[in-house]
Amino acid sequence: MKRRRIVPLLAVCAWVALGCGTDEERQGREAAQPLLGSPLEAIRPGPGRVVVEFSDGRVTLYSNRAPRRLVLEELARAARFEFALGVAAELPLTLSLVDIELSSALPLVVGELRYRTDWDFEPLRGNHRLRRLEVGSPRPIDGAHPATSLPAPATDAPGSDIPAGRASAGTDRVEKPGGVRALIAALARTDLAEHVAQTQREREELLERLEDRDAELRASAVAELETEGEDLERLLILVRDDPAPEVRLAAVSQLSDAESHDAAAALTAALDDPNREVVLEAIDALAFADDPSTIPALEPLLSHPDAAIRSAAEEALDFLEF
Repeated sequence: MKRRRIVPLLAVCAWVALGCGTDEERQGREAAQPLLGSPLEAIRPGPGRVVVEFSDGRVTLYSNRAPRRLVLEELARAARFEFALGVAAELPLTLSLVDIELSSALPLVVGELRYRTDWDFEPLRGNHRLRRLEVGSPRPIDGAHPATSLPAPATDAPGSDIPAGRASAGTDRVEKPGGVRALIAALARTDLAEHVAQTQREREELLERLEDRDAELRASAVAELETEGEDLERLLILVRDDPAPEVRLAAVSQLSDAESHDAAAALTAALDDPNREVVLEAIDALAFADDPSTIPALEPLLSHPDAAIRSAAEEALDFLEF
């Protein structure tokens, strides 16, 4: 019921917004607005599209694989700041931001591209307003005075020159308070719920593979375990008790990234494993851990009958004693 009520309202808002301004402005807005054909499309922008709302210095934005250039242009139009692009920015961007400060949103939208900003201070409001954004510009902005109180408002970096044609965000654009923002917030909650459900399904599948009779399948699942919490406890048990050497080997390899006394103790115990490859992996893991307290456990291996184990132990001890 709620979804059927939303669609006509959005259709009216979109018709009003697209009916205002010049032909060029209408074309730009049409490229940035979602197609209103189904309830899902009314909430989620289609591929290559972006929805932006800006109010009181805060940004709500949803981009569905839209080119980064288009996302920046729409953000500039909504927040009414000048925008100049000096680098190619056509890679698709998928991003969901709900009611965050513009200064915090910029690094997330710009991404790995380098940029400079020019902020104006508004005494009557007691806040800062972004006047100009240059992405990929090597030149300083005349009269720029970025506010030091804002989180990283100015970034100076080399890049290509800004082209002569520049996008300026001075057009009037009126959004219904709570309209797009409420939809994007609902979409973000939906995405979060879907992510949680997907994560839970993947977790259940992982635990099932850990109990599978196929040793190779169990070993592949071990490689996906974390090295803390419940996963760490599972790794400690697998190193000690799993009957398959490939599973114990995978568990020892995972424990090499763990930073805990229990992990070091399990690796030390693995030096007595009947499988040669497990022992060699345990030696490397202990050397990587760089814990001198494991030296007494490694020293007896210098007289091991296996030449490879003797050599690995000697190298580990040289490293730990250095």
